[in-house]
Amino acid sequence: MTTTQPDLRALCDHLDALRAAASPGPWREWSEGGTDHDGEGWSQYGVQAPSGEPDGPIVMTGDDEQAHADAALIVAAVNALPTLTAALRDRDAALDRVRALADDIESTVMAGPGVIAHRIRAALNGPGA
Repeated sequence: MTTTQPDLRALCDHLDALRAAASPGPWREWSEGGTDHDGEGWSQYGVQAPSGEPDGPIVMTGDDEQAHADAALIVAAVNALPTLTAALRDRDAALDRVRALADDIESTVMAGPGVIAHRIRAALNGPGA
């Protein structure tokens, strides 16, 4: 079975554009709860996007554990996007260096395994590493 690899560069570009258009981070998860006039307990969970004001826009709310889990995921994902897209771009750059190295090794005189291994490590580590 062949699986199609996603175009990670396009995905990173798309995520960066979405992040640039959204409220800047860090976003936060909030919860509150209490007891209503009948003595029943209640809870509310949500995600708040920062706006520079104490009560920034509320992105989502809910009153159950699913809402709590959803809020935690949204906040973690939004706040991690810059790190994740940078890591994917670094990974793609390393793969490009290894591909270029493979082309270079293929077109040169046969090098020993130790030389090839050293050059592969250098390509994966990147410039200046």
